[in-house]
Amino acid sequence: MTQYARNQLEYLVFKYIINTKPMYPINNHSIPNPDQIERQGMPPTEILLSEALSASGYRCDAVGKWHLGYGDLQFPDNRGFDSFFGFLDAFSYYINPEQEGVESWQFDEFSEKHIWKQQREGFSAILRDAAVVDEKEHLTDAFAREASSRIRDAASSEKPFFLYVPFSAPHTPFQALSKYTSRFSDVEDPKKRIYYALIAQLDDAVGRILRTLDETGEADNTLVIFSSDNGGATYTGATGNDPLRGGKMSHFEGGLSVPLMMRWPGVIQNGSNESRPVIQMDLFNTIMASAGIPLPDDRRMDGINLLDDSAMDKTVNRPLFWRSDYNHIVQYREWKLMMNGKDGKIWLYNIAGDREENNNLADEKPEIVEQLESMFEEWNMEMQEPAWPRVMDYLYDEDGEGYWFAT
Repeated sequence: MTQYARNQLEYLVFKYIINTKPMYPINNHSIPNPDQIERQGMPPTEILLSEALSASGYRCDAVGKWHLGYGDLQFPDNRGFDSFFGFLDAFSYYINPEQEGVESWQFDEFSEKHIWKQQREGFSAILRDAAVVDEKEHLTDAFAREASSRIRDAASSEKPFFLYVPFSAPHTPFQALSKYTSRFSDVEDPKKRIYYALIAQLDDAVGRILRTLDETGEADNTLVIFSSDNGGATYTGATGNDPLRGGKMSHFEGGLSVPLMMRWPGVIQNGSNESRPVIQMDLFNTIMASAGIPLPDDRRMDGINLLDDSAMDKTVNRPLFWRSDYNHIVQYREWKLMMNGKDGKIWLYNIAGDREENNNLADEKPEIVEQLESMFEEWNMEMQEPAWPRVMDYLYDEDGEGYWFAT
């Protein structure tokens, strides 16, 4: 927290609202200076897809939630993008809540108070490149509009294009249009009704982008990837991840498992399903290979090309690792080991037969625990130190048992 509050308001929020179950900010306070804020975000030493594709002649556009840094070094137009429309922060108002036809819900939780006070100020402002704009449309519709416009512009150009569209829906603040909430009038809980409406609107927005590809004749020549950054945020009370356990901020399957859909007519068989384990770092390799661009040769890339059958065959024996401060996780074949350095707890699950993670087998299978722990330590020794500290501890409480996760 010393170095990573984004501004003085956020510093004060974290300083004076400490007991905010289930989220507990780290009690270590000082106001960040401009230089500290400038250094936050994606390190400039890391290569973004936009930088690699732009260097190979691609037009690159970003529309949506950036959340990769706030300083000039991290601004989209300095990271390979030709244009940007969206906001820099983790959140922004979808729409003015005073507008007619808007239904809102605010949680009694510290970060929510910050979101609703921030509105569209500071890093939550809506930008067209570097200029602040007064966007009137609901952001989900605005992002679909802008993305479709970029596709139409790119279709009239001879350059290939890369379009990155990180929608913010259904992230808080919960603000939905009445024409969508009316679809769920039978849902009495207002927060769930708005959440469902946000997803329905997102679905329409994605459909609008896909129709634009069809209308411009670009669909058959375009790889489309749809995914998410985490499981549903169960702490909002608006969603769950049944039958999976946990959700956003946890390392249970409900937090780590996300949808991944890919469309490329003539290359990916329509309606095909993939059950082999993959991870989002594979998308870099996949997109680079699809564009016919070699991977950077000055670093090791840990992902694989998801469209390469021979590479996919190897995923069965590929260990996957996660490290979030004191949370250490390794998944190998049918086993998943979760180690917690905060309270010393260890969980071992056979996710092939128990993906719901109901049966902790750590005491019954000490040899598997030892094997996976050794694999993690070997991997961890090759990794750099974390670029920034955790800002809070998240307590996931289930059946009277608490599980701590760093975030």
